[in-house]
Amino acid sequence: MNQQNSAPAAPAESAAFELPAGYEGPRGCGPMDLAPVVDLVDLVFNWTRTPPARPAFGGEFAHAYNALNLDNVRAIWHRGRPAATVAISHTPVRTPRGVMRVAGIGGVATHPDHRQRGLSSALLADAHDKMRADGAHVGFLSTGIPDFYRKLGWEYAGRQWRFTLDRANVSFLPAATDLQIDEEWTADAAALCALFNAQPLGAERSAEGFIRVAQRRLQHVYVGRRGAHPVAYVGVRDALVWE
Repeated sequence: MNQQNSAPAAPAESAAFELPAGYEGPRGCGPMDLAPVVDLVDLVFNWTRTPPARPAFGGEFAHAYNALNLDNVRAIWHRGRPAATVAISHTPVRTPRGVMRVAGIGGVATHPDHRQRGLSSALLADAHDKMRADGAHVGFLSTGIPDFYRKLGWEYAGRQWRFTLDRANVSFLPAATDLQIDEEWTADAAALCALFNAQPLGAERSAEGFIRVAQRRLQHVYVGRRGAHPVAYVGVRDALVWE
């Protein structure tokens, strides 16, 4: 991994972490737990600014924070309120050697009033056990504090690339004069999801998951058509192409 990205398999065995008195968990969320957990993550990551600079954490990571993934949104509770949390998202990833099940970890957050009590370490140990029980082959996370995760068994792996298009280089892109571009994507969500899943290397996504991510994470989805048939799309937010 580079300075910002961690991608290890979880350690062979997770150490046991005993919670202080008055804390309960870790456990998955119930139907009424998701909103306060997302509020906690927004608070910790300073996503509650006014006006908001970006969507709430639950929108940014819609693939993890949703009603179909409640048991993978793990939390420790104190007096009926979430004190610390971590989210897990399982994704099948196609590779030239077969499909690998990747468990992504995100939203590792502890309320400022409950820090220095081992809650995050307990949550990560619970997440390792949950990922292993669910059949994950490898875990993945991105972080700016790699030393915390390394002591729990994570290691550097992988790399992210970012490409910039500006007036100096955009002219080098090939012109596609036969494409018609619009933003009417919702009726063609299944076809666009099939385009996403047709990539030789990458995650697999259901049509429902595609719609959830497009609606909650992306500001614009531009569809390229030949005739009435969609042949390409691009998802954009804040002048960045996310997919």
